[in-house]
Amino acid sequence: MKPGTAANQAAKAAMSRFQTTLLPVYAIKEFKAGPLYYFVWFYNKLALHGSLSVALEALQRISRTPRRYLVSTAIEALRAAVYAESETTLRSLVARYGADARLDSVQCDSLKLSTKSLIMRAWRRRRSVSTAVVEELACYREVDPVERRGLLSLEPTDCQQPECCLAPRLKSAAKDLLILKEVLKNMPETRERVKRRQTLSDIARKPRVPVTRQMCRNLGDAIFTLLCPDDATILTTNLRGHAPLAAALGKRAESPQERQ
Repeated sequence: MKPGTAANQAAKAAMSRFQTTLLPVYAIKEFKAGPLYYFVWFYNKLALHGSLSVALEALQRISRTPRRYLVSTAIEALRAAVYAESETTLRSLVARYGADARLDSVQCDSLKLSTKSLIMRAWRRRRSVSTAVVEELACYREVDPVERRGLLSLEPTDCQQPECCLAPRLKSAAKDLLILKEVLKNMPETRERVKRRQTLSDIARKPRVPVTRQMCRNLGDAIFTLLCPDDATILTTNLRGHAPLAAALGKRAESPQERQ
């Protein structure tokens, strides 16, 4: 999703260090409900209003709400779209839109097309970034993005069954869940970590309670630690969040820049 950036190159270089790279489908699910969703949000603002200035105004309003975390990813969408258009010439724009076109509308349309291309390409290539895709989820369908009346839709972004297909596996690992819960208690408290800690406790101590789709989402980083094979390395840009959890279960987490 970040063409031409140092982070993109670092990620590719890091993956090339390993003979085998494994991508769990949970990561694809999180990617669609997270970064890809935010790119689509920005695309739909451009498509709905036909104005870059109005889309940026909507982004500014979001920055003052509990959803402000959306802003950084939406800005990434804007930056990526601008990068994709960096070789576009004024002559080609005049040829496409005419000499009397308003700059705001031209910028909006150009960035909208680039953003859509990034979204579709990223989704199309989701299973080709690693040597293998593992941990398939029987409760989750990878439905392609669709366009309806000029707007993109990613639905569904969640599982469509009452209980997560990982439930039996999670419930059988109650000891590990409680270990991760204790680790989270010693990490800086955030709303996300509070939910994760409570969910780990609920699954471990209440085995008869169904693991709902929201509980599955709440687990987040903990899922990758639990699914990671003992002899594998979790490769992540969020080392601060993953490393303590991985270490608690005798596993390793590493950042793309760690061995450069």
